[in-house]
Amino acid sequence: MKHACLFDSQGSFGPSIVLPANLPRQTGVLFKNGPGGLKHQVRYLIPENPGIYGLKDNNGALFYVGKAKNLRARLLSYFRKKPSKEKKLIRKAASLIWENTFTEFLALLRELEVINLKRPLANVAGKICAFRPGYLILTPGPAPKLKVTAFSPKNTKTRIGPFRNNRAMKNAVKVLNDYFQMRDCPSRIPMVFSDSPPLGGAFPGFACIRQEIGKCLGPCGGGCTQGEYGKKVKALMGFFSGKEQEVLEVLECKRKLAADRLDFEMAQNYQENVEALRYLLEVIQKVKRGQAIHGLYEQKVSSELTLWTSICHGVVRATVFSGSLRAGEAGQKALIKPVTETEGGETPVWWEFSQYSCGEVVSEEPGTSQGTHSS
Repeated sequence: MKHACLFDSQGSFGPSIVLPANLPRQTGVLFKNGPGGLKHQVRYLIPENPGIYGLKDNNGALFYVGKAKNLRARLLSYFRKKPSKEKKLIRKAASLIWENTFTEFLALLRELEVINLKRPLANVAGKICAFRPGYLILTPGPAPKLKVTAFSPKNTKTRIGPFRNNRAMKNAVKVLNDYFQMRDCPSRIPMVFSDSPPLGGAFPGFACIRQEIGKCLGPCGGGCTQGEYGKKVKALMGFFSGKEQEVLEVLECKRKLAADRLDFEMAQNYQENVEALRYLLEVIQKVKRGQAIHGLYEQKVSSELTLWTSICHGVVRATVFSGSLRAGEAGQKALIKPVTETEGGETPVWWEFSQYSCGEVVSEEPGTSQGTHSS
């Protein structure tokens, strides 16, 4: 969905992908120089329903978006005499726009959608895309390596993300690659395993510095067999499958030994490695919690109308505004159908920027193909 034009000519928040198409839209615009001023208009024109509101400056730029269970009560709180953040915002506002969402849950989704599309300067919380997202992947080929990328490649089935792509994540990946002796050379370098000699039978007569100091098995120079490298890759994937404590205990033991022999610089290095891996594990747990969000959410709009929202992998996949789910189980299956149809394909996103609120963790064992390859 393109977001170049968020507001239509009537001043509403524009189209939405989190609100059902058949939901009756109620929007409005109030101006500071209007009859009686903003406070008077809010008191008599704003409904007492859940919804979102936006504040625009003299140039017509949206600088703040908020949600409320009761729009009128929330906006009237902006005009209290006591100094507050709200009072500063309303003084800057030249106009106010609002939209009725009928339920508090829809107000939350709509607020996040507008914030991440329009990027209001006064909104700090809710901006899930204030950074460049990253993915942790295991590269394809006979000699995989762990890598942080700015996007999720389609040719790999081992990926974790999205998450904040920062220096701490890259440091943690470097620690894991060193610990499990994974290569970090460019993908264009061909792999020459010791059990798959190249034409002529001569292996490269060189080794990189990481191989010489024991931080890489050297698959590019005949330093190991493909089976030996594959065992290391399986051990690496075990770190993400609940065996992380073994790695942390080994590093902690090395830290204590270094401290006992008064090698405090090396002990500090091991301590930093442990902290980097703990940070990585914390990020992975957040991603997995987002992935685990599934369900059918029911919201009563009135005695006869119900809003049903299906969520899969932490992403809103379908929203239906209807009187009831016909025939009970049959109606639920009809609503869940859009979710199951997307499971085999690419995971859809809420916004173009990122889907940080939902994560994906998919893995498979590395291939066991033989021979000389380029990775």
